[in-house]
Amino acid sequence: MMVLAIAAEKGGVGKTTTAVNLAAYLADRVGKVLLVDMDSQGQAGMFLGFTTEGEDRAGMYEMLVFSDPLDPTYRPADELITLNVRDGLDLIPNNPRIAQAELEIAGREDRHMILAERLKEVSDRYQLVIIDVGPTVNLASLLALYAADAVIVPVAPGAATRAGVEGLRTRLRAMRDRLGYAPALMGVLATMIDRRERLSRNLVPDLQETYGPTYAGHIRRNVHLAEAPERGLTIFEYKPRSPGAIDYMALGDWVAERAELVPSR
Repeated sequence: MMVLAIAAEKGGVGKTTTAVNLAAYLADRVGKVLLVDMDSQGQAGMFLGFTTEGEDRAGMYEMLVFSDPLDPTYRPADELITLNVRDGLDLIPNNPRIAQAELEIAGREDRHMILAERLKEVSDRYQLVIIDVGPTVNLASLLALYAADAVIVPVAPGAATRAGVEGLRTRLRAMRDRLGYAPALMGVLATMIDRRERLSRNLVPDLQETYGPTYAGHIRRNVHLAEAPERGLTIFEYKPRSPGAIDYMALGDWVAERAELVPSR
């Protein structure tokens, strides 16, 4: 099982859009994929038309707080997964209660390892886990990165775009120095690209030159990518022939090759 984090140090760069659509495409291509929502807003679930509002449904709070097998409150990881939100795609949902979870586990010496250990409980069920990491530098994002084998960083055109990647790389180096481990940088992904705009035209070659083989390609700006989440749909369900769908399929193939994922059919 490979664990891939989608992370960025700023919002509005297509992070959740990337996590959801990449997970949906690879679930169709390679079989069972688990999408883990570590953003306190629970957007990954909402993008799929799933919400925990008003429902007594477990998710990330229980995953983190009730994680000690020696404690009577322990809940096995497989009980906390929402199955088949799409064909081949399972979800661990999230909501603002994760802030309370952070407070409850903050005193544990092994707190940075909790999510990594929990995912090991279901490692035989999935080829791939994709974590949508919140943009805030907090305990939840640290847990997500510590659990990951690799990271993809979405970058949108704008001021100091490369600084966002370098900021995350600095954070990963600090993790390695402090905790002895950090995930590898698998890819840097250009998002919201419009070739008619100067910032977009400059961004792609800049990332290609700077990051070489870790440049993961680009996602074109496409109104359908913004409309699909409003309907609780992936881009492949909403507009399967749109530029957004084509670009996310290309990203999925790129990830599958580097992660050596085995096609399900």
